[in-house]
Amino acid sequence: MHTFASPPTRRALALAALAISCGLSATVARCGTLVSSTSSQGFLSLAGVLVDGTSNGNINTGTSFDVQTLVTTQAGSGYFAFSGTASPQLFSNVAFNTSAPVQGLLFGNADFGTFSLQSLVEESSGSGFRSFLITGDFVGGTLGGPVTPSPAPAEFRISFTQSGGEGSTISSSATMTFVAVPEPSMLALLGLGGTAFTLRIARRRRPVASLTNAPRRRDWHRGGTGRRCR
Repeated sequence: MHTFASPPTRRALALAALAISCGLSATVARCGTLVSSTSSQGFLSLAGVLVDGTSNGNINTGTSFDVQTLVTTQAGSGYFAFSGTASPQLFSNVAFNTSAPVQGLLFGNADFGTFSLQSLVEESSGSGFRSFLITGDFVGGTLGGPVTPSPAPAEFRISFTQSGGEGSTISSSATMTFVAVPEPSMLALLGLGGTAFTLRIARRRRPVASLTNAPRRRDWHRGGTGRRCR
């Protein structure tokens, strides 16, 4: 026997299915205002890099770093999927100081969003190479829309390469990542879907009277006589 949910329950189940499909899909950049679980954006240095105020500085001993022009690449994913079609975003004087990190690194614009430093650690270093992990906060811009929470905790990894040693050209590359969560409206939708499923499971099928169990009439006609037995 088939049982059917009432129209309101069917609507709730449909909403729940939409919410679950949005929440579990790792390939969808945005589903309404829900962003994917991890968003990433790549950067490259377009102009020179100053170390301790000079382009001839040594990245292995320097404490002050200034990327004169940082540009977005098309390697954006999740929230930053817009970087594949939007014009490259340019940021000037992306700078920080390892001896006083909390005083530096604030970059962005109204279109891309803004990132501000909270803490800095050196991840790795070697001859002609140095890498830093900078944690901070990201606030969304007009291209991708708001993020939740706002600001969202983010990580900015930047590395410097100086293949020819002190006095040679310095290049840099960076990646910013953050994890966003569903907005309150989407969380409410997920809650509605869970409630609908719970109610659906809790429903009991109504018993249907079987023809074999129906009470029999105590009177019937004798075959061919047309007389009722008493």
